Amino acid sequence: MLDLLKIRAFAAAGGQVTESDDVLSLVGRFPSEEDYHYWTQLRPNDVPAASISVIDPDLNAPVEEFVAEDQIRIVIKKTVYARAKFYFLAAQAKAVLVKRNTDFQSIFIADITAQQCFTTRGFQVNVWDQATAYDEAAETVVATTSTVTPGKFVRDYIQDRELTDTLEAWLITTEPAEASDFFVAWQQNAKRRVLGTIVNIITTEQNTIVFEVITPGLFKLALPQVAASECSAELANCARWIYFEGLDVEARHLIFTNELSRFGSIHSNLKTLLASAFGAAKVAYDAHVRSSSRETMKALAELRKTALDEAQKASQKAQDLTSGIWRETAVFVTPFTLKALLNDYHNPLLTAGSFFLGAILIAISGWLQNSANERFFETQESSRVKWVAAISAYFSEDDKKSILEAPMQGVRKNFNRVRCVVYSVYFVYFAVLTAIGVATLFSKHIVDAEKLILVLRPLMTANG
Repeated sequence: MLDLLKIRAFAAAGGQVTESDDVLSLVGRFPSEEDYHYWTQLRPNDVPAASISVIDPDLNAPVEEFVAEDQIRIVIKKTVYARAKFYFLAAQAKAVLVKRNTDFQSIFIADITAQQCFTTRGFQVNVWDQATAYDEAAETVVATTSTVTPGKFVRDYIQDRELTDTLEAWLITTEPAEASDFFVAWQQNAKRRVLGTIVNIITTEQNTIVFEVITPGLFKLALPQVAASECSAELANCARWIYFEGLDVEARHLIFTNELSRFGSIHSNLKTLLASAFGAAKVAYDAHVRSSSRETMKALAELRKTALDEAQKASQKAQDLTSGIWRETAVFVTPFTLKALLNDYHNPLLTAGSFFLGAILIAISGWLQNSANERFFETQESSRVKWVAAISAYFSEDDKKSILEAPMQGVRKNFNRVRCVVYSVYFVYFAVLTAIGVATLFSKHIVDAEKLILVLRPLMTANG
């Protein structure tokens, strides 16, 4: 485990200490012979490091003895991970905050306490317990991606770019119990990054970064003015409201910038200006939502009426089909019933043929009706599924059941019941007509036999 006090003692003795993502470098003189022995006996297994070297820069060779006046260079190489950064010194870790975008989700720092840790929407600041291996600590980091794109609403004219693409990294979620130098540095950088996302233009004037709002009137804020103001909370509130509390980011951004420009000529204090613009923007946005809601409710009412009309038309058509089945039954049943009741059976063959023909026509009629009705319901269901899917986003589950589904289901059940009864009648009548036809033919053969006996009887008697 690396003794951080030895690093501070080295710096206090006039040594230069620099640290980056992959290297901790100390250049200077050993404060004492004890320090010489500590650094030269330190091994990579003793600290979480890939390698450790103590070099005489003049000879570019390892230091072999303690000479108080000699310059030395200590290099500790660290393993680099994609989503996590590891720093021994918080003062050196502040360098990662200078960039407009963060490329990590967690940073582990050895010389901070648990009370100084904090969390943003984009990354966590944790204590680096050097007893924990690099890979074990890195495995605890969860990869995240930015979900907002301020570049759609802000024009950045700075050559090296000022507008952040990782706004989440600059919005606090868990404050530290104790503010560290690292947290203070983060706050200062967060103010400029967040402000850049809630204006219209970022540019430069006389080598100074300027944030501009251009609607409805031009209003400017210079970076030094922002840095000197204690407005971190107000900036964060504005950015959260614009980018994370609703889907209509463009409308919120436009309304807020309008209010910021309007109040810019009234308030000189940036903290008060932001608070006033934020309050007015929320009121203006609520009015915008209510106005939009009235139009939306009107459109939804018309949509529901159209859907209800379509459902009623389909239901009426299905009811017409149900009534049509009974009409068809009456049309076929009535004449053949009258024929059966009134026929005098003088020509049994013709009478039987008419009954057979009636049975066949009833069977064909039933089959044609069933095919046509089923085809109608299949077409209706296919069409209904498509337009219900298209408008279902605008209906609640209860509306979909009561307006779009229940009427057709009820009509279909009623149709099925009627169809079962009617087709039962068809079947019975088919059987009856067939039976009467067969009986009529049989009675014809009986009559012919009786006539033949009457003719043959005298001849049989004479011969006898």
